[in-house]
Order: sequence, then structure tokens, then C-alpha cells
Amino acid sequence: KATPSSDGSSSDNFRQIAEAAPFGMIVLNEEAELIYANPQHRSVLGFSVGECGGMTQWLERACAADDEFKRRALDEWWERVWRRRAAWTCSMRTSEGMLKEVEFRPAQLPDHRLLLTIFDVTDARLEEQAIRASEARYRGLFQNCAAGVAILNSSGNITETNPVFEALTGCPRMEIRRSGLAAFLPENDAALIRQAAAAGEAPDEEIITRLKARDGTITRVGLSLSILKNDEGQVAYTACYVHPLTESAPEAPAWLGS
Repeated sequence: KATPSSDGSSSDNFRQIAEAAPFGMIVLNEEAELIYANPQHRSVLGFSVGECGGMTQWLERACAADDEFKRRALDEWWERVWRRRAAWTCSMRTSEGMLKEVEFRPAQLPDHRLLLTIFDVTDARLEEQAIRASEARYRGLFQNCAAGVAILNSSGNITETNPVFEALTGCPRMEIRRSGLAAFLPENDAALIRQAAAAGEAPDEEIITRLKARDGTITRVGLSLSILKNDEGQVAYTACYVHPLTESAPEAPAWLGS
């Protein structure tokens, strides 16, 4: 492995690799003193280890905030990255005062030296947070929806249901997933839903049908579909929304079946 050393050839090879890397690279000796830092490491925060006077001062500048926060952040960096040689991500402040998520990946080198690769993972972290927030909103809307909801996959099998659908059918979620939609709807209506899902087009009008619960109770319901497609335009899921109807609700059009 090419690393900075007294061997000029190895040192040159390492420098060529490090200076072509799209991320920061820092080499420290056993006393955590700077041996080498590639130019790219400066772009992470806008200032270099060298101009700060060393690794400790670089970290202190990047963790600039209240004294207690700085102390905890520095203690954790030295414990996780330096002592344990474990990858770690922390919030650090740039020269312009912006917060970034910076990931350190340490690797042991010969002669008790440590190689640190440094990545700006801010965008990736923000995307992860957005996905988690979106999932949380989806779960909240799904679980608290006033209508019963059953999610069908591209094969027409039920993959998920909400509490209202469980209450309407009198069945727990796992039993509903094993049973399939035809266990609760007339076969012609279940077939209509499967056809609409396969075609990727939901009917313009609500389907008026009958939902059969596990105890044999029949509930007159309105059922509407929402087709969810992937980036390629193929049907990924079909959401079925079911709500009970009063006796005065209009009958289903003849072509929808009963």
C-alpha cells in the first residue's frame, strides 16, 4: 500500500492518489500530529488543518458553538475516531458559518499512523431525513384516515391495511393479508379492481359494492381506487379506499356489477 514514508517512491504514489481523490484525506502520526493533508480536505469546511495549527485546533474551530457543546463534540471525536478507529459523523461549522454533516472514516497505517478520509454527507443526510419525515407523514395519514384503506401490490395481493379497514372486516391485518380482497368483496367487483390495477387506470366513478365481514355482516360501501406508479410508469401499488354508505346512497351503475 502506498503511504507517506521515507521511501520517496511510495510517498509520491500516495500523494498522487490522495490529490486525485474526490474527498479529504489526512494522515496523522501516533501523537495526532499532522503528517499530510490533501488539498481537497480544505473544501469540506473552508479551512485547512495546517492553517489552524493542527488537528485539535481544526476540530475546535469546526465545533465552534457554546463551550459545553464543543467539549462534548471533541470528546466524542477523540473517543470514537481516534481511540476506537470507528467511522463517525458529526455536525461541523464551515468558515461561512454553515452547518455541515461531516463523516470521518479512520484506517490504521503502518508505524502507528492514522489515515482519515473525510466526506461531506450533508446532502445525503438531508435526503434521509426527508424520506423519514415523508414516511412518518404517510404512516400518520394512513393510520388515521377516516376511510378503510387496503394497499394492493402489482400482483393484486393486499400488502397493508389500516385500522378502519380491519374494523370493517372484523379481521386483523395479518389475516386480511392472507385472505385477499375477494374474501371481502363480490367476485365481480374484486375482478374489476384487479383489472383496473393491471391497466393502471382507476374508474372515474366510485364503485358501490358490499363488504363482507368475518362474522358474516354485510356492509354497503363506496370504494374508490388510487393507482400509484413507479418512475417507469408501471403500477407499483393500488390503494383501495372504502367507506360505509347510508341506505339512501345511489345504486352502482350496471356495468360496475354488484
